[in-house]
Amino acid sequence: MPLVYFLRLVGKKRTQRVYGPDLMRAMTALSARRGYRQFYYGGDVGLAEKLKETLVRTAPGLQVVGTFSPPFRALTPEEDRAIVDMINAARPDIVWVGLSTPKQERWMAAHREQIEAPVMVGVGAAFDFLAGTKRQAPLWMQRHGLEWLFRLCSEPKRLWRRYAYIVPGFSCLAAGELLQHAMRSRKSTGAMPSREAGKSKVGMRKIRVKDRSLVLGVDRNPLPHPKPHVVQEPASRSATAWAAISRIIFGTHVLALADQAVVSGTSLLSTVLVGRFTQPSQLGIYAIGLSVLGFVLAVQDALILMPYTIQRHRPSRSPAQHAGLALLHNAWLSVAAIVVLAIAAGVMIGFWAGKDLTWLVCTLVLTVPFALQREFNRTYAFAHLNVANALILDAGVAAVQLPLLAWLGWTDRMSAVSACIALGSACALTSIVWFYLARRNFSVPTGRVRQATAESWRLGKWLCAGQMAVTIQSYVSYWVLPLLISLVETGIFAACNSIASLANPLLSAFRNTLTPRSVLAFKEGGVERLRRQATRDALLLVGIMSLFWVVILFSGDTLMSVVYHDHGYDGRGSVVTILALAVLATAAGASASNAMASMERPRAVVFATSAGAVVTAAAVWAFTVEWGLIGAAYGILAGSVAGSVARWAAFLTIAARPGPADHVRAPIVQVLQQLAEPNPAVEWDIRQIGQGFQGRIYGIRTHRDDAVWQGYRDLAVKLYPDEPAAVETARRQFDAQVRLHGSVDGRTVHDWTLRAPLPLHVSEAPPALVMTMAAGTDLNKSLAAHSDQPPEVLAAMARVLVTVLQPHWAAGSAHGDLCLQNILYDPAHRILTLVDADRPVCAGAVLNRSDPAAYDLGVLLCDVATDIRTIDRRVALSKRTFAENALSAFLTMMEAPEREPELIAEIRAFARAELNLLDLRWSPRGLFRLIQRSIAMPRIDRMLATAQANVRMRHRLSVVGGRL
Repeated sequence: MPLVYFLRLVGKKRTQRVYGPDLMRAMTALSARRGYRQFYYGGDVGLAEKLKETLVRTAPGLQVVGTFSPPFRALTPEEDRAIVDMINAARPDIVWVGLSTPKQERWMAAHREQIEAPVMVGVGAAFDFLAGTKRQAPLWMQRHGLEWLFRLCSEPKRLWRRYAYIVPGFSCLAAGELLQHAMRSRKSTGAMPSREAGKSKVGMRKIRVKDRSLVLGVDRNPLPHPKPHVVQEPASRSATAWAAISRIIFGTHVLALADQAVVSGTSLLSTVLVGRFTQPSQLGIYAIGLSVLGFVLAVQDALILMPYTIQRHRPSRSPAQHAGLALLHNAWLSVAAIVVLAIAAGVMIGFWAGKDLTWLVCTLVLTVPFALQREFNRTYAFAHLNVANALILDAGVAAVQLPLLAWLGWTDRMSAVSACIALGSACALTSIVWFYLARRNFSVPTGRVRQATAESWRLGKWLCAGQMAVTIQSYVSYWVLPLLISLVETGIFAACNSIASLANPLLSAFRNTLTPRSVLAFKEGGVERLRRQATRDALLLVGIMSLFWVVILFSGDTLMSVVYHDHGYDGRGSVVTILALAVLATAAGASASNAMASMERPRAVVFATSAGAVVTAAAVWAFTVEWGLIGAAYGILAGSVAGSVARWAAFLTIAARPGPADHVRAPIVQVLQQLAEPNPAVEWDIRQIGQGFQGRIYGIRTHRDDAVWQGYRDLAVKLYPDEPAAVETARRQFDAQVRLHGSVDGRTVHDWTLRAPLPLHVSEAPPALVMTMAAGTDLNKSLAAHSDQPPEVLAAMARVLVTVLQPHWAAGSAHGDLCLQNILYDPAHRILTLVDADRPVCAGAVLNRSDPAAYDLGVLLCDVATDIRTIDRRVALSKRTFAENALSAFLTMMEAPEREPELIAEIRAFARAELNLLDLRWSPRGLFRLIQRSIAMPRIDRMLATAQANVRMRHRLSVVGGRL
């Protein structure tokens, strides 16, 4: 009912509630009359069967064809497949799903293509209500939207977590939507005509009424009671612009704004409390502690949080594995921070440093790990655009930290150290609760930790350098002022900066969603869409921050005197104004920095931010010596302007450079225009999907998902270098792929299906080969990403591959380039796809009696043996296991076992011939090839010996099994 009330408030006056138990009762009665078959899935053990007995008793003639209560754990793939088969075998018309929310919605969405029943309905607790195992809320509570309260009181232990997330999140979203709806309504003159609509009124817009008709078959009959369809004239430009601004402000960003208001408000109030209940020197020490904490958080953001946000969309790992590996990296960083701070504290004690600073560092040893975990929790929520979760988390931190600080001030226990202890306690409590609730969202695959760490480091090492530059730019004043002036002036500067940072809730609220939005824009629309997105974000931020700066300009002195009562803070309005202008300058470059990070251009981010950091450090030092505190503010402003200019210059330079698709767009368009029936009105989406030895492969589809050519929605184009022999290579591969497609495409062995793309066209100018698209990831990358593949799966894939290729080999044809890169693997649909077939070309291998299978297997062994770059032993073992199983399967299927020594010799000869093709010039690449050749031949011999041993072992087991 709360959702019904909300919809009625936004104008959906006829909205009614569809109650799961009532819907199920009505459909049960209808199904009993019409013979619809029912299946009940969900509930506790035995609940579905009890529900069946109850409903059959109340509706005689009801056909219930099956029930199943799943266990309260994640199902294995085998169990899930068995359940789907059971439901399909029962042939129900309606599948009723009674799981908890949102588990039932996710289950139905995941199985809608597998379940053959025409209807699936999720009814939640209706199973318990209709079976009589749980009480329903009284009717008056249902009508007034209080059923959730009744259920919470009935099952508080099970439901408190659900409503702790749902109620605040729904309230915030509903408030934002209602505010947006109200602002839109102010610009409209009314949607429906009143009884006096025919009368002319001043200022009323004209409306046109159109009759609506119903089309049934070929007859066109008007409805018995046609409803008027109101068409309004377009609104003015100002109304349209205001509607767009209101959608931006009150739509996507409303919760992010509320969250950042909580975070920045808590930070501001903490600084104010420390400043009001202590001396300015203690506020300076507290600011130094926050700068150290900010430095560690900047490293975390660069090495862990930003790579996770950018890379979590990659299909190489599951979402839980991406999150679990990021959590593991966060734990490593916490340990490193503890060690470094502990060493620093020991050094300070040994050199008799200031007592307050020493105790501050000792406190940070305990505070930093929980602050890191709290920030990880926030970023995890923002990366998934679950801003309500972040809002709840940050509100919890504020609810603990601020009362602790108020108590410390009230009892005269306030100091910089005690304030840091309060911050650490708040982060610790909320982080423990959050992690307990979200623990099922994390999974750490032990075999992929090294690979994931390397991926994050490749991106994060440059982002880390950039973040360190940003941190230096932000906190250099807190490190310079105690050296050049005093801790008291440092505290005053921190107070001024806290007033200038009043805009941080607004600025950070937008910045928290800039990275996910930029990543999505670049992923869906490329550089051009990213440029537009970054420009819009920058204009929005600058416009809003300009209003804030104007407010600070006229009220800086007043705010300082109101917030801080000490007379040492008076007369600092000019410092606050300059620092607020620096915040405005920083906001101007934020979107450009996030755009470069979304493009995974960390070096450019580093160089741009380093310019601002260098200018800030130099200007703060020079201006502080010359003009004191106001000089430090001017130094911050100079660095902010330099940093923003450098960010935009770097981003626009990168965006102006043509990407890989831009370089090849013209020749690929020429290739597509050579097809028989090109559609000139269609805009093609061109993206590189692979690279072979002869050329690059590009995927072609339309932006509107229309057919590219002759009904094909996706096509692949292999573009060769513009060389004289390229056309001959394209024709040769066309013929080889045609033969391979005719031999293997569509064949199924043991639930595995083999595919081969169909070549469609050969282009001479430019040289290219057009073919149908192939699904899956090449086996080389797939085994690297999933190194934990069971040996039986690798053996099954190898047997399927050899079994399906046997007729192709028997016809005297070879694949020609059977390497792991040309075998695509789609585990979800159990599909293997063979691509890039070619005619065997192997210089130096002249055999009187050569078998096509021997050539292909020799190429496969050579490909696996020459792989010396794979460091992960599991990945290397998986590749060798696949090659050995393919060879064993071929030797086992031979019709003439006496030919085994001859075929082994041919395979070895072809593998040696492939090795001889390696380039051994006097160059670093030639030296690398020489190392490959020296390592590969012993590996080939070992794989051949292992395959022969496996065949003999199978033969012995089959003989012993026959005797037994």
